[in-house]
Order: sequence, then structure tokens, then C-alpha cells
Amino acid sequence: MKNTHTIFAVALVSALVMTACKKKEEAAPVPAPPAVAAPAPAEASTPAASISIVTLELGKGLADDKRVVEAVTEFSSGDTIHASVNTEGDGTGKKLGARWTYQDGALVHEESVDMSGSNSIYAFKISNANPWPAGNYKVEISLDGQPLQSREFSVK
Repeated sequence: MKNTHTIFAVALVSALVMTACKKKEEAAPVPAPPAVAAPAPAEASTPAASISIVTLELGKGLADDKRVVEAVTEFSSGDTIHASVNTEGDGTGKKLGARWTYQDGALVHEESVDMSGSNSIYAFKISNANPWPAGNYKVEISLDGQPLQSREFSVK
């Protein structure tokens, strides 16, 4: 029986030695995935891509064509303040908005108009039954909620 154990032990050791000395087989390289064409970049869908503001002017009064009579950035406390927005591009079905703020961004007034046609002029205004507080203000013009342009002004 001792011989059986000895033979078994020798066979086991031989098998382990042969396994340890055996050259490792290199793994077959993994083929690269087939080339897939990159998707075309999506076109910019921002509203600003179709409409631009040619001019944004502020004034104390408007002419019949909705342009300010005289562009100014300084107003008196009793003035009605007008914004004239000359747009370029087809605005049909879009909304042009005006957001008027005071000093640190406090909302004074917000409104929007439905645009129609191409290359049009739109007018916005703010007025106050009480005198305007002196300070710095801003009007921000947006298209479908996306800011396009702004203009700062002051009340003295």
C-alpha cells in the first residue's frame, strides 16, 4: 500500500510540475467591433438660430413704425419707457418677450407678443403710476424664453 501512495504522490507532483512548466497560451486577440458611422451632429435648435435682433433701442416715445423717436438710456422718474426691437428672420409662430428688471434683478414687468412674418419691429413699454425709483434697470429680450439681447438703462 505504501507503494500505491508513493506512486500516487509522484504522479501528482509530476502533473503539477508539468502544468507549471507548460507555456501559457496567449489569448486570441479580440476582434475590434465593426466601424459604425458617427451620427451627424444635431443642428442647433435654439430659437436664436432663426431670429436675430438687428437693433434694440430704448426711448421715451415711439413713432408710427414702432421705432423709438430718440434713443436714450437715461430716464426721469415719471417717464414711460419704450423698447423697440427690430428683428431679422421669420418669427412666425414664435414668442418675443421682454423682461424688465431693477437693480439686482427684481422683476418690474414681463410681457410677450406673438411674432408674425419676417423682419419685423416689435414694441414693449413700461410705465408706473408712481415715480420710478432711481437706479439701474435692464430689459432683456427673449425668443421663446431664450435670451437674445439686453439693454441697461437708468432712472435719475
